Amino acid sequence: MNKRTIGLLLALNMVCMAGFNAQKADARFAADNGNAAGSVPMYETATASSDAILYEQEWYQEAIKSGLLSTGTNGRFENFIRKLQKGKKVTIAFIGGSVTEGGGVLDPAQSYGDQFIASLTEKYPKAKIEYVNAGVGGTSSAIGALRYDRDVTKKCSKTPDLVVVEFSVNDQEDPTCGRAYESLIRQILEKDDETAVVQMFAVFKSRWNLEDLYKPVGDLYGTPMVSAKDGTAAAFESGDLNNELYFSDDYHPTALGHKIMADILMNLVNEVDDAVTAGTATRSIAPVPGTYFYSPDFINMKLVSSKNSNGAKVKAGSFSLTDTQVHALVRNGEVTFPYNWSHDGGSNEPFVLEVTCKNILFDYKKSISDEYGKAEIYVDGELVATLDGNKFDAWNNSYIEVVYDSQEVAKHKLEVKMAEEDKDKKFTILGIAYSDEKMTYTQDPIVLEYTTGSENIVY
Repeated sequence: MNKRTIGLLLALNMVCMAGFNAQKADARFAADNGNAAGSVPMYETATASSDAILYEQEWYQEAIKSGLLSTGTNGRFENFIRKLQKGKKVTIAFIGGSVTEGGGVLDPAQSYGDQFIASLTEKYPKAKIEYVNAGVGGTSSAIGALRYDRDVTKKCSKTPDLVVVEFSVNDQEDPTCGRAYESLIRQILEKDDETAVVQMFAVFKSRWNLEDLYKPVGDLYGTPMVSAKDGTAAAFESGDLNNELYFSDDYHPTALGHKIMADILMNLVNEVDDAVTAGTATRSIAPVPGTYFYSPDFINMKLVSSKNSNGAKVKAGSFSLTDTQVHALVRNGEVTFPYNWSHDGGSNEPFVLEVTCKNILFDYKKSISDEYGKAEIYVDGELVATLDGNKFDAWNNSYIEVVYDSQEVAKHKLEVKMAEEDKDKKFTILGIAYSDEKMTYTQDPIVLEYTTGSENIVY
């Protein structure tokens, strides 16, 4: 998709976000020290019997069914179900933002991913299930593409059998205009034809998400899709469900909200299980299409850190310190980007990275502290961005920018130095990622149909 078309989609999307960008979804997901912390859930389990009564109510069952957008057409999820039925070992990974990490509940076991795994284990007691949760609060699909290999591939004992991708509420400021989201899905599918991808569309209290912009990606790649927005719409309209029951704040679900998301996923499992059992499910795997929707320009990103240069040549210059005050995960306290570069304030010798690539993603920290200042980013000697490490509502979280974007693979030199007025201040480079793969795909014909009057892009 050309940049003009992508710009049109983003402009239309921004209409529904008027007055919304002043707030960051995951800023409310932070503790005083800048690390993520769940908020107190508005819904707590009372008793098993009262839960059963709630879950059996007609509106609840209808919400679960309405959340299923597609069972998929590429045949991968059917094979995943067959493995579960046979009691085989399966590896399941979730990647997304704070909702996936467990935002809105104090106990990660109440997150939708954990509740889904618990239900799956109950349904298939003989199956051996390995579970990896790669949710990170405040991260978009661009950061997901940057960290997928590190946080999913390398943490799974084998290639995942299922990956649930949830970025529909975090991509409101995605700098890649949907390209990283598609790149991530294509990367997972291309890695192994045994891996199924499910697109999960969470929802904000404003009833907003990006599913209308991301459903065409699922249509193209044949991935199953589920939606908390579609699932709960009728229940919110009727009053059977309200904000206090579903949301713990403006952005994150309560334990009940997470339960609804988990049950929507389980409904997908049950639907496909029935088809497999009845012998009506496909047994063939559809090839990954040679066409694209937004363009997979950020596929197979290589993450450069202070621990692993990953094919790049790095000189830290005055960015020689390691910042320990960066976002840590709720579920295990693990620091998200421990191998970073932080400005030491003693000089302004530039950080230099030399690499052969076609694009560069630059991940940096924003802090509420005014000790952090602005850094200038140069590519091949040209100033391409001035990034401010200070923000009034920041919580030591990641921000990402596309600092170089091209279709041609060539050698480039990236330099980072503090702005002259901030040369004594701090600035932390969390990570840098690049792609060096030449584009071999072509635009899919459905893009033209989608951008010339489809109701999917009318907000």
